[in-house]
Amino acid sequence: MCGVWRHICKDPLMWRTLNMRILHTRHRRLTGHTLDKLCHRAVDRSNGLLEQIFLDQFVTGDLLLHIVNRNHCIRVMRIKRCTISSKALIEAAKKLRLLEELDLSLFDDLTWKSLEAVGRNCSGLRSLKLNKVLPTRSYQQSNKGKNSQAFAIAKYMGELRHLELLGNCLDGTGLVAILDGCPHLESLDLRGCRFRLTESLTRRCSQRIKRVRFPHERIHDEYFRALRYN
Repeated sequence: MCGVWRHICKDPLMWRTLNMRILHTRHRRLTGHTLDKLCHRAVDRSNGLLEQIFLDQFVTGDLLLHIVNRNHCIRVMRIKRCTISSKALIEAAKKLRLLEELDLSLFDDLTWKSLEAVGRNCSGLRSLKLNKVLPTRSYQQSNKGKNSQAFAIAKYMGELRHLELLGNCLDGTGLVAILDGCPHLESLDLRGCRFRLTESLTRRCSQRIKRVRFPHERIHDEYFRALRYN
């Protein structure tokens, strides 16, 4: 690297956006430890000016906490296919006061408490994606837990405009809760969810929300590519 570019890259303004998902996809030989070190270095260079961050499955709870402790201006966060403890997510949410867009797709199951912490602390959140790999037709979950995420969203994220829940295990009760608790929704994606909407609930969704993708609608292969690469 020439001296001019080396000098430019030390400017924190060059590090307002950090996208390591492409790096992880194209260079699969890189270990999680190497990616962790690279991410730490990039976050430190941002000097608190990081606004957008896009990471993949190498993220740990410790790395997430390092990111949010060094940067309080994050507005967009997409961290997919990660295994991060509920405790770490709750602590991280306390530092994300300016967060507007959050994507936690392909995560291990998120607890009700984690989403509650996000809702309580990120009052400016407008877009949430909790997409999953689509369940098989035999997929089942106990009635006790299948609407827990929907109830947390409804209770603590009333300012949402965009919500994606592809492959979620909620049912009509969870959807009603979201419609009651999130009156400003402009788009809602329920493709791949395993429940049937009643005629009245279908009508209510269509009348209330500008763009609705219903559970029965077909999902093309582009969805899986988007989950992997975007």
